[in-house]
Amino acid sequence: MLASAGMMNPQIRFGEDLMSRVSYVMMHPDGDAEMTKVIRETINEWPRMSLQANRKLDEIVEVTFVGIP
Repeated sequence: MLASAGMMNPQIRFGEDLMSRVSYVMMHPDGDAEMTKVIRETINEWPRMSLQANRKLDEIVEVTFVGIP
């Protein structure tokens, strides 16, 4: 392993647990789109993170996602 980085789940603003987030989506018509947007924005931060680790994007050969399906 050449480098490792992590980020907090940005969906926490919609609730601390799965049921809170499901409730948010049920009560907000665009809730699912909002949650998808913040996850995509977080993933888009990875190029910056690779530069901070002094790595090029083409050096990334494996990425692990951990989350609730």
